[in-house]
Amino acid sequence: MQKYYPAAFAAALVTLAAARAWTCDDAFITFRVAEQILAGHGPVFNLGERVQVFTHPLWLFVLTLWRATGASFFPGAMALSIAVFAAGVGFLCAAFRERPMALAIALTSMFFCRPIVDFASSGLETPATFLLFAASIWAIRTSRPRLALAFLALLPLNRLDLLPWALPYAWLAAGTGWRPRLRAFAWLVLPTLAWMAFATVYYGSPLPNTAIAKLGAGRADRIDQGFAYVVASLASDSGSLALAFTAPAIALVQWRRRALADADLQLVGACGATCMIAIGYAAWAGGDFMLGRFVLTALWPLAVMLATALPSPAQPASQRLAAAAATLATLGAMLVVTGQSTTQLWIDLQDPSYLRAVGFVGATDERRVYIPMLGAFAPHRAVLKRETTPATKDVRVTAMLGGNGYQAPLAQPFSDVYALADPFLARVKPLPHGRPGHEFRPQPQGWTEWRDPSHRFGDERLDALASDLRAAHLSPDLWSVDRWRAIARLMVFGQIDPHAMFVSAGGDHYRIVADVTKLFRPWPSQRYV
Repeated sequence: MQKYYPAAFAAALVTLAAARAWTCDDAFITFRVAEQILAGHGPVFNLGERVQVFTHPLWLFVLTLWRATGASFFPGAMALSIAVFAAGVGFLCAAFRERPMALAIALTSMFFCRPIVDFASSGLETPATFLLFAASIWAIRTSRPRLALAFLALLPLNRLDLLPWALPYAWLAAGTGWRPRLRAFAWLVLPTLAWMAFATVYYGSPLPNTAIAKLGAGRADRIDQGFAYVVASLASDSGSLALAFTAPAIALVQWRRRALADADLQLVGACGATCMIAIGYAAWAGGDFMLGRFVLTALWPLAVMLATALPSPAQPASQRLAAAAATLATLGAMLVVTGQSTTQLWIDLQDPSYLRAVGFVGATDERRVYIPMLGAFAPHRAVLKRETTPATKDVRVTAMLGGNGYQAPLAQPFSDVYALADPFLARVKPLPHGRPGHEFRPQPQGWTEWRDPSHRFGDERLDALASDLRAAHLSPDLWSVDRWRAIARLMVFGQIDPHAMFVSAGGDHYRIVADVTKLFRPWPSQRYV
């Protein structure tokens, strides 16, 4: 009878993810790029402007195929995401089918983990990442090393920053000896290097424009935000806290009992390594705008660690029951401590608690913001339609790039204040202590005119930057010497500091000097102190 428990828990997990399904604004950025591809304009956001605004080439490919079948992006992409997530849950069940009780407990922890459930949809690449991860775990546990390496090699194509995260699992799949491991690492990085080479030729940069923009904050500022983001993501979610406490603790107990087989011990070690990589990367990168999203790459391995470390059927029943009781008791305690659960499916705009606890140390519970309009079962779900008015040549500036860009004509050019799609503003140093990944930048007068060769900023640095950007992103000749010189300069460019704000400490107070003429737009007064 126990063998049927995991299927029931897996069905409950997928059903909950479907009930909480939603789409975030950033997903519509990728949707528009897919529409441009199908219209014959190439993988771009603005027509004729080769700027990589997405971070997930593989997910973009999947979405483009999905749209090519005639399926919709909204709300259709939510169904696609849930199907991909369900496939990942299926691989996880297949990987641990000989441990039904351990698998059921791991799935229960995932059921109460908001980041895992919420980002099973959202329109972003996370369900595909989970599927590839779960498939690689299945291949490793069923002694299919080549298949595991194939799944792992696709992970960095889904997000480039997953390359170091995939290394511990590639180490397991490679076998023993330095030559097999060297070959495995080569196969792991080959697709990523191929994509980066293509991106350098086509886009003029091996990295997405979003990475250039989001890594622009000072390193100390980013790390401070990143640690706050990690703590907030874990402390605000019962399932995340329960996994963080129970999985390493049970693994340690089992290790001290010498109850883990060598293969299981190695998998637990790989999961521990990827957890540390994930937390370290989130802290270094400054976290993310969406609360919980960047810690997912720690939560998935923790669930696998828990399923691997819980006592197997070969161990005494008393040990299995004690471990199960401890895990469920910890989960129950975390539900009481945090007061957060996945059972609240959507939020009504009329509910006065709608905006309560949305912002948390710079990050945002983004689902709470968008679920009333963009949820699969939201009572006030938005109807998104393409604008019927023709496109203009004037660049439209927006803060919400995704939804606004998706509804506009494909020929309408856009820039955004967070520099996700604008390579010029992405190279302007942001103001300190902004929200993770969405720092605000001083906007030089006429900054949207960088595309115009006749425009002059009156600042030699800005004019030189605009000239290089036009050569890299707008030039029709991909192989001209001038373009590649411009690309080389942009790769080592760094960021321009417009000297818009100065902060100095003075004992128990700070002195802030802001030149408002360099912060937003032409201003009548020169300085404000």
